[in-house]
Amino acid sequence: MKNIIKSFLIAFVAVGIFSCEDNEKYPLPATVDGSFVTIEFDNLILDVTDLDNTAITGVLKAPVPNVASYELQVARSTGGVLSDYVTVYTTDTFPANFSIDLEDLSGALGLEVADFGAGDRFDFQAKSTSTDGSVTDFSLINPDLQAEPGQLQSYQFTSFISCPFNTEEALGTYTFTNCGFGACAGNQFEVVAGPDPNTVVLINPYDSSPLNAGDDPFEITIVVNPATGIGSIAQQRAFSTLEYCCGGFEDTEIQADSGFYFSCTGTILFTARTIVPQTGTGALFTFGNRAFEAQKN
Repeated sequence: MKNIIKSFLIAFVAVGIFSCEDNEKYPLPATVDGSFVTIEFDNLILDVTDLDNTAITGVLKAPVPNVASYELQVARSTGGVLSDYVTVYTTDTFPANFSIDLEDLSGALGLEVADFGAGDRFDFQAKSTSTDGSVTDFSLINPDLQAEPGQLQSYQFTSFISCPFNTEEALGTYTFTNCGFGACAGNQFEVVAGPDPNTVVLINPYDSSPLNAGDDPFEITIVVNPATGIGSIAQQRAFSTLEYCCGGFEDTEIQADSGFYFSCTGTILFTARTIVPQTGTGALFTFGNRAFEAQKN
């Protein structure tokens, strides 16, 4: 028994010695805190009915106190044309309560407030500089941080000038400006009133026939907040997977938690998640997220 204990102690000491030697030979790399800045929005949508008072507001925070400065740039997109990016806001104090109104945007872009209108999009990009001079921008942050709104990354986001949604105003013929697939580019489709207030139905926008004969035709319902023009698409059948890709799958479904429907300009702007059930197994596949954008004729 004594020999067993002695052997165990010798082995333990030996492991400890070699472990120390290994750690000295292969030390872990030193970690460096990034100059990451978060943003919490109080308001991100600009109200077309109150242009004099509406603003993008929120709070910027630096979780680690090594951020020297933060610079925010903006570009305006209207009629499908994107301007150059220009600086609209800077700060070297954190946390920072910020507010960007249309006077700020027009001044930075060299425009007048009267030049703005419902449906205008503002794309923001930012960079932060640390106290040691290193720069962080959207391309350098982790893909999980890029894609997850809950991470509050402040380096790339979008705002719109929105307008109250009017169902009657929204009805008519539309054309896909970006449908995420080549096969549906330029498709025209009708938008009719939905069964409930503030809902509209898009009649077969992908110009597709159901996989199974006798199934209901493809109709996509959008529910819109009448005050903001922000809409959602519940998960629903959208087009035949066979026509757009391959056999062995049921009809492709789409879903979007949030997007915009500007009835005043006849503009639909969503990014839709695709869900593709496999025939027989029920296993779910996807084409990824696809643009769902259309303009009233």
